[in-house]
Amino acid sequence: MAMPGRGFSSEKYRYGFNGKEKDKDIAVGDYDFGARIYDGRIGRWLSVDPLADKYPSHAPYIFSANNPVLVLDVDGRDWIISTSIDSKGNKTVTIKLTAAIVNTSGTAVDLNKFKAAVISQLKTNFEKISYREVTQYTQTPNKSRLDGVTTGTGMIPSDFVNVSVKFDYDIRVVTNKEQQFDTNPFTTSNGLTTTNPNPFIAKDPNYTDTRRPDEHLIEIKADQELPNLYGKVNKIGGKELYLNVTKIANIISGKDNNTVFHELGHSLGLRHVDKKYETLIDIINGGNSQYLNKDKQSRDSNNAMFSGSSKYMNDSTSTNTSPTQFKRIIENIKKNEVNKK
Repeated sequence: MAMPGRGFSSEKYRYGFNGKEKDKDIAVGDYDFGARIYDGRIGRWLSVDPLADKYPSHAPYIFSANNPVLVLDVDGRDWIISTSIDSKGNKTVTIKLTAAIVNTSGTAVDLNKFKAAVISQLKTNFEKISYREVTQYTQTPNKSRLDGVTTGTGMIPSDFVNVSVKFDYDIRVVTNKEQQFDTNPFTTSNGLTTTNPNPFIAKDPNYTDTRRPDEHLIEIKADQELPNLYGKVNKIGGKELYLNVTKIANIISGKDNNTVFHELGHSLGLRHVDKKYETLIDIINGGNSQYLNKDKQSRDSNNAMFSGSSKYMNDSTSTNTSPTQFKRIIENIKKNEVNKK
């Protein structure tokens, strides 16, 4: 909670409590925790936990199940965004995926090698993203042209930070894709026996083979279940990714550097950049807002989000994400437009 006379802030430094970004859109003293906005003036959240329906025994406004010593609740979702600033003002955005891998195809797959390939592909493709971000604008003064006309004032970028991306993960192999909640008693570090207040830190041994509620699903399916497809997601912004078993060998060998990254891009709200009218909503809205015209497609020919029918789609080289796309990913996570069932 904010304490009068006990604080200092700079307009150029946008981070404060817990390293979270200040958000002045609603009021001074608010902090953006990703899933929710924290009001530092009163020490309260402005909205309920987006996963509150999963935990009916807990009040929807609490943090870390009211036990911040025992329980970690970074932001309560499967995709997590966090930000740090170094001593030189450079910004690092960390994106973390929590996921479970399962093979239901009926065909044997070395899931440990597949897991390593997934991590390598995501880490390589995310961590080559970098850009400069405007942090401050300066108002330009009125100017008189030679013809006597006075131009109005405007705002021009005057301060920037360098932004880099780090990929973090909690990915494991399971045998049961169905979600299970942990309500079994377990012993805490101080010797007390209690019921798990948050399935995110499940202690039940059965969780070794069972998908947790906070995990994305990466499921390897039989070829007949995904005819003529490398993979797909359950929906744009969804939390389930399905991959064709016939494509797994190339992912493990490194010949396919696109498929996992591409499909998880869909789970983060990214669309095909070469499809202007792909859905009925696109037709109603006048086109896909993420569509790139032919010139932009040519300039960004290694973009990861080309459709399979595009001449630019290449399993090996279609691995890039533009700054605009990554900023959209950040906004989608903050606005709860991802992690959909």
